[in-house]
Amino acid sequence: PLVLDDLGLAPAIRWYATDRLEPEGIDVTVEADTAAPRLPAAVETAVFRIAQEAISNVLNHADAGQVRIRLTRGRQLELEIEDDGLGFDAALVPPPDGRQHMGLFGIRERAAALGGEAHIDSRPGEGTRVRVLIPLEVPPGRHA
Repeated sequence: PLVLDDLGLAPAIRWYATDRLEPEGIDVTVEADTAAPRLPAAVETAVFRIAQEAISNVLNHADAGQVRIRLTRGRQLELEIEDDGLGFDAALVPPPDGRQHMGLFGIRERAAALGGEAHIDSRPGEGTRVRVLIPLEVPPGRHA
């Protein structure tokens, strides 16, 4: 996406979340260090796509009033998207009938492709939290 190329990861996620959620009456809070150096394009694109999917899930399934997005960096990149919506029984994903929830599957697959992991925490009536951890290489001689 051009906004990602032009502005970077944190501003692109902020723009996407605000553009999609606020018109639906969902309050959005984004916490991110916008002064952090850019990441490799492949990492930024994958993390942006993960955020897009999680935000789409909020729109399509959560019936949320508030969403909090947090993007932090150190030795790893952490993206957390949390809503106060309906939630679901995360123990049933994938469901017993074997059908895969493609959005959640895609989030996990994108994170794994970067050597990371995704955790989906949810309970009926208690909202949902998607937490993605992506390891970052630290240049020799630098400490994160």
